[in-house]
Amino acid sequence: MNKFKVSNETLVGAFAAITIAILLLGYNFLKGEELFSTTTNYYVSYPDALGLQSSAAVMHKGIKVGSVRKIAFRGDLAGIMVQFYVNDKVKLPIGSEVRLISTDLFNTRALEITLPNENNGKFYGKNDTIRGVIAPGMLDKLGDEFSPLVTSLNQLIDSLRLAIEPQKIRGTVNNLEQTTYNLNALLADKNSQLNKILRDIASISSNLKSNNETLTAAMANVHAITDSLAKANLTQTIAQAHASLEQTSEIMRKINAGEGSIGLLLNDKQLYQNLNKSAADLDSLVIDLKANPKRYVHFSIFGKK
Repeated sequence: MNKFKVSNETLVGAFAAITIAILLLGYNFLKGEELFSTTTNYYVSYPDALGLQSSAAVMHKGIKVGSVRKIAFRGDLAGIMVQFYVNDKVKLPIGSEVRLISTDLFNTRALEITLPNENNGKFYGKNDTIRGVIAPGMLDKLGDEFSPLVTSLNQLIDSLRLAIEPQKIRGTVNNLEQTTYNLNALLADKNSQLNKILRDIASISSNLKSNNETLTAAMANVHAITDSLAKANLTQTIAQAHASLEQTSEIMRKINAGEGSIGLLLNDKQLYQNLNKSAADLDSLVIDLKANPKRYVHFSIFGKK
């Protein structure tokens, strides 16, 4: 039985076919095309490509669902026609839009599919043309946001331009000159006052210098007086005054207690009444003596009683 033999030419051909297939798959993969899923081609038209490139992403809700295949001029040369494909898992209802968007600050372009709010059950077919919309890029949005600021800056520049007109500058300079003149006059007046104050201070200093000996003697006398006060035995004097106060307190205590003559006099009510009665009797006696002196005193010139 003869074995099946494969010629070298057949092996070379098979290897070349496999190599070409791998290259095609790799090329399509590098272009961003899906290799093992079915897709559907669509078209969209724009007035300008704005930097859109082949193999650019086709997005839906932030997920890549396809890629751009081809970009070419329309037949009327009034715009461009973009061919792109979308995974068959994503159906495009009638009324969908394909927005040409910018994905970053460098204006990298991509396509974004926007589906209608209501689905009537009708979908675009293969190679249909879908309505295209150009969305403003990020730089355009920033330009719109900064537009009011630019307007405000222009108004500020116009105001500054009006504020620095030659006439106004001349008026400002004149005002500055007048202010400087007034300031110089004020400083001149204050300088004269300051000079007078300095002269008075110099005069006072001269008087103090000329009376230095007198002031020294006065200070010596004050120092002597303070030394005398410091050397005085204030402690002994205070102790003596304290002892005197204690003795006075003891005397007052005895008087209040009825001790001694003064104590008895102040605290013995009977003695007080007796003295008061004696004083009243003595007063009566003096009155009667003045009224009837003969009753108590008898005079006789000739020795008679």
